[in-house]
Amino acid sequence: METVKTTKTQPDRIDYLDYLKGFAILWIVWWHAGVPVFAQPYYHVPIFFFISGMFFKRNESFKEVVHKNIKRVGIPFLFFYTISYPYRMIVYLWDHRTLAGFRWNCILDIFRIEWRADYLYVNVPLWFLVCLFSLQIGYYFISKFPDWAIWLIAVGSAVLFVYTQYFPTPFMINDALHYITYFAVGNLVGYKLIAFLNNNKKRTLLIIGCTILYVLIKITSNYQMNGFLSNILLHAATFTFIFFIFAVFSFIGNGCKKSVLKFFGLNSLTVLGLHVPVLIIYQRFFHKVCTSFGLWEAFVCTLCTIITLYPIIILLNKYTPKAIGKNTSK
Repeated sequence: METVKTTKTQPDRIDYLDYLKGFAILWIVWWHAGVPVFAQPYYHVPIFFFISGMFFKRNESFKEVVHKNIKRVGIPFLFFYTISYPYRMIVYLWDHRTLAGFRWNCILDIFRIEWRADYLYVNVPLWFLVCLFSLQIGYYFISKFPDWAIWLIAVGSAVLFVYTQYFPTPFMINDALHYITYFAVGNLVGYKLIAFLNNNKKRTLLIIGCTILYVLIKITSNYQMNGFLSNILLHAATFTFIFFIFAVFSFIGNGCKKSVLKFFGLNSLTVLGLHVPVLIIYQRFFHKVCTSFGLWEAFVCTLCTIITLYPIIILLNKYTPKAIGKNTSK
């Protein structure tokens, strides 16, 4: 049985978290492939914020938090955002055969103040990095509160999201006000959950309990209710799934050292930054040759994107590690 320190300062590496991140990032690629609505529950992003919260160290100084944030989030964002701009021009030219209508200042969208902040035209998924950057800076101050106060903030964020999501902000702050729920809970209980899952019986019981609870939540969600109650059930379902999927992946343990999930988990940031430019190529191709675009076409697009990214990731890890957030421990 694997061992793990439950402190928030120097935890041992837990391999199955890499598998879980690999699962979640491939889910993101699958989501952006254009799968039908019934096949795209939105749990992948909360999983990443939950795991990010686990690795936030409350004992670090503000300078350390900012410095680490710049190296691990800020620099990769600038790298992927910059190379995506000319690519977006190429895609527009491909679609319209002219650049006459291209919005040249779209690269400045990051500075726009709007209510829908989970979107960047240049490279849509990069909103996550901007949101994570803002969230971690803000959470530094929140982390100085006692645990009970952080719990209140996390619950309040979940309850009030139906209102805060329509509050226009720059730098994805309104999204950060939502996802801080998952980040804070991950920070507060993440390693306690890992310790709990060291026991096979507890893992099994958690899987069974979460499965039953999730089914009950989904049955309840089928009844008509107002937006406030729907929001509460949405968060309840998401947390139930997060705990369920942690328990499932904990059975993997620290066994297989070389796997597809582990590779993409370790390189999830690069996949986040590059999968849409690659995916667009395959999507355009399938839209040309297929009469319809459904589950099968989305699966093939996802698979082709993953295969294409593999050698690209290896090259970037070798030649531009710092640009993609690697080798940042020093």
